[in-house]
Amino acid sequence: MKLDRFSAGFLLLVLVSMANAACTVSNKEAEWQQPKKQKVFKIATRQLPPEPVYGALRWVRPPQVLPEREIPTSSAPLLMPVIQFEVKDKPLSEVALILAATAGYRSYCAGSIASQKLTLVSLGTLEELGREIEEQAEIEVLINHRYKEVRFLAKDLVSPKI
Repeated sequence: MKLDRFSAGFLLLVLVSMANAACTVSNKEAEWQQPKKQKVFKIATRQLPPEPVYGALRWVRPPQVLPEREIPTSSAPLLMPVIQFEVKDKPLSEVALILAATAGYRSYCAGSIASQKLTLVSLGTLEELGREIEEQAEIEVLINHRYKEVRFLAKDLVSPKI
């Protein structure tokens, strides 16, 4: 059976439309839903007038030199803990570091005496240990409690006087 061109096109159109109808058929009918309303807010308005604007100029007192800070002092003696200090054949730079570390202080040792060796076994406060090191090593030990510092310096033959 030979189909002419028109009937072949018509048959193809019928088949395509049946396939389309079979794909789109469902048991439930599509229900039309009204789109949700969007919330619309009013434009913000002031209920009170704006605050008055003042100039940026302010009246201030002229600058003055700050008074010196007075640290309250007491006539009571400084209480220092007693320390067991034991050093065997160590250079003075390490001895200064160990002595300062026991009190939580910083240390400094002059380069000219840093390699000098010291052996000491003693018991006493930081000040007493400093005096013993001074006598034994023949150096100058300065302990500054205000700045938390221990300094080992070479002993001057002639101390400057003002």
